[in-house]
Formats: sequence, structure tokens, C-alpha cells
Amino acid sequence: MFDTLAYAKKLQEVGFTKVQAETLVEDSRDFIGENLVTKTDVALIQRDIEQVRAELKRDIVELKRDIEQVRAELKQDIEQVRAELKQDIEQVRIELKRDMAELKAELLKWVVGLLMAQTAILITVFRVLPL
Repeated sequence: MFDTLAYAKKLQEVGFTKVQAETLVEDSRDFIGENLVTKTDVALIQRDIEQVRAELKRDIVELKRDIEQVRAELKQDIEQVRAELKQDIEQVRIELKRDMAELKAELLKWVVGLLMAQTAILITVFRVLPL
């Protein structure tokens, strides 16, 4: 602790007047009182730091939980999209098979028609041309 009386006496012993010593002691006491950190101040700051640290730990735990929840939701969404894509691909595959079967049938009609036309032409040519 700052002993103002002892400090004032020392100042007077080295040549300061009583008024000068008292003024200097008061200013020094005010300065020290405003700027000196006490053990209580340090304890309060440490308590505040511990509170902030505890809050941060709680926030980190909550954030980790939120991240895990988002991760689970994303995984579920991905699985859903994957299943939908498999269904869509299977539907396209079925449609392609149907379209290919229709094209084969159409092609077969044309081939049979052309064969019949070719046969008719050949028969006509053999009847018209003597061999």
C-alpha cells in the first residue's frame, strides 16, 4: 500500500515545502489509485477469463453438434438423391429398350416389305423376259 504520510515527510526532508509535498502526494496517490492493479482486479479479470473460456467450450461443443447434424442431414440428402438417380436411370433404360424394340419392329417391317417388293419385281422380270 502507498503510505502518503511517509512519502510527504520524505519530500519535506529533501527540501519540499509542506504544500508542495502534500500536492505531490495527492497527485501521486490519485495516479497510483487510478492505474494500480490490485489483487482483486486481477482475480476479477481471471474470473472473467474463465467465464469466457467456459462459454467458448460450450459454444464449441454446440458447434460440433450442429456440424454433426448438418453432416447427417447431408448424408441423408445424398442417399435420397442417389436413390432418385437410380430410379431415373432405370426409367431411361426401360424407355430405351422399348424404343429399340419399336425401331426393330419398324425396321423388320421395312425389310419384309422390301423383300416382298424385290420378289415381286423378280417374278415380273422372269415372266416378262423369256429365258
